Amino acid sequence: MRLSFTYAGIALLTALVLGGILILMLEAHFSGADADRLRGVATSAARDVHAASGLPLEQVLRLTAYGSNTRVQAYDSAHRLIADSGSPERIAGSSLATPAAAGQGTAAGSAASTGPGAAAAPRGDEVRSDAVYERPALPGSPDGVAFVRVSEGPASGGGIMSSVIVAWAVAAAAAIAAAALTGYWVSSRIARPLVKLAEASDRMAAGDLGARAELAGGAEIGRLAGSFNQMAARVQATITSLQRFVSDAAHQLGTPLTALRTDLEMLQDTARAAEDRRLLDRALTQEQRLEDLGSGLLQLSRLEAPDARRPAEALDLAQLLREAADTFASRAEQAGLELELELPEGELLALADPERLRVAVENPLDNAVKYTPAGGTVQIGARSEGGRALIWVQDDGPGIPLADRDRVFARFYRTPASADTPGSGLGLAIARAAAESCGGSAHLARTDAGTKIEVRVPLAAAASPPTGPVGRR
Repeated sequence: MRLSFTYAGIALLTALVLGGILILMLEAHFSGADADRLRGVATSAARDVHAASGLPLEQVLRLTAYGSNTRVQAYDSAHRLIADSGSPERIAGSSLATPAAAGQGTAAGSAASTGPGAAAAPRGDEVRSDAVYERPALPGSPDGVAFVRVSEGPASGGGIMSSVIVAWAVAAAAAIAAAALTGYWVSSRIARPLVKLAEASDRMAAGDLGARAELAGGAEIGRLAGSFNQMAARVQATITSLQRFVSDAAHQLGTPLTALRTDLEMLQDTARAAEDRRLLDRALTQEQRLEDLGSGLLQLSRLEAPDARRPAEALDLAQLLREAADTFASRAEQAGLELELELPEGELLALADPERLRVAVENPLDNAVKYTPAGGTVQIGARSEGGRALIWVQDDGPGIPLADRDRVFARFYRTPASADTPGSGLGLAIARAAAESCGGSAHLARTDAGTKIEVRVPLAAAASPPTGPVGRR
């Protein structure tokens, strides 16, 4: 649209400039023609006044004015008005005495002639010119006439100028419309491949590494699309290679770690010294941490694989939350925690992969049970909000420092307060990847105390009514 307006603006500016020049030239031409015409009428009027003998001066001027369709005035040497024919529109031919009837010599021929500047009988609706021409009278003119002034002649270009302005306005409007349409057509041809390129870039940014741009458009845009496709192919190959490496490494680490754990457990059974038992316990703890890390990396690489999104199905969120609560009920009870369940009053169906959504819910729930001190409360619930299903896990533990809130979903990141607690720092990263692979998202909500993780996924049906707590465990 901006290009269309630009083209239209250029056309408008061009039309204004050219039209202005044309109108000024026509005005100059017609002004010159009017001046030449009045000059001729003034010369004829001076002869008529000089030749008039016995005929009243005002009558001579009216005859000249009637014949030339102008206003003729006579002045003395002090520029005082002596006689005035009056406006040509008010001169009636029937009120004029013909020179022949009066027998007044040459004045008759001059007044009735069609000499320089003579015109047809005046009309009351004519457009009058503003031009004025004044010339000295001929020597010996009667009644002390020294100057003759001619004015109010018909504007010779009045009708032509009106026609030209109308034609110019129509042509300018047509040119502006044509320019706007041309700009829209040109911009569409330019913008269409760029829009498709932007869409491909957005798809790739959203995780679709197989997104490619169409090789369409002009040479420059085609080259840009080709460069984008080459870049996308290299990025996809690099990320796929890294994901495969991480997945293979995590998978291959499982076997030696299992063997190592077996050997450490056997040594622990036969150890006698307390120091040996302490060292073996610490070794087993580190081995378990390596196992958790490898398992987390393997799970994360699978979730972020190009084919991470699987066909979704309708899930009953109430049932999914009950199963998650049952999984952690024993741990919560042993830790002295109260586990609350807040379920929707009606049926609430989410459109997601069951296993991945369960990971997105259970990982934050595992953190909540792990970091909430004894006597605290862990809450899990779901409701419909903004056309999507909202699942939240909230605890009243120590919470996350403000400086760390933007980093809690980063891989391997752990807050200083959780450094002594077993974990790999991948739990929330895996939860977010699982939610995104279901077409949803995971975020840290702001709360006055504790921590609240919100997971949003698409709805499979209309949202249920507002929720209320229906169960507590």
